Amino acid sequence: MALLNEADVAQQKEKMRLRRDENTLTVVGSGVILFGVWTVVKMVLHELNRLPEFMAELGADELGFEETGLADMGLDPKLLATVVAFMVVIIVFLMDLALRVFVGLSAKAEGRGRPQGRLYLILAGLLLVLSGLSFVSYVITYFSHSEYVVDADAAILVELTSFITLLQMIISAVRVRRARRMEKERG
Repeated sequence: MALLNEADVAQQKEKMRLRRDENTLTVVGSGVILFGVWTVVKMVLHELNRLPEFMAELGADELGFEETGLADMGLDPKLLATVVAFMVVIIVFLMDLALRVFVGLSAKAEGRGRPQGRLYLILAGLLLVLSGLSFVSYVITYFSHSEYVVDADAAILVELTSFITLLQMIISAVRVRRARRMEKERG
């Protein structure tokens, strides 16, 4: 039985580390996509929860429907403003979902051996910063309110997990790229 020299052992360890990082990229890529879906679901549930409050608010219009000029067109200005605001929120959340799907699919592709450009890592860095800011805002909100809110606990944990997932994805992508570059240089 032939013994492996130190160079062969080191090379085998590097290949194992590369496979592990590729697998990590595939798994966390799926996680990034799931966090995007979760964000949209959370937004929809939040808005549905606010629906009774929204309907009560529409009934108490101080502006007066007739005074705005929009009444001639049959539009309530408060309703129109609310619908436009809601549509903007939906567009922002769908853009977030599209961004996370792009980043997640790119990470999965790179984990499967298909090299990707730098764009997805730059966008992942942006998502990481936004996730970190969101986490900090949830923590500040959590400690600034005197009453206990169950949703805040869940939001903090989800945002922290999202942050860690994005961080792990970026680290794994950098390691995979470095390992592939070294492998390519060795020939």
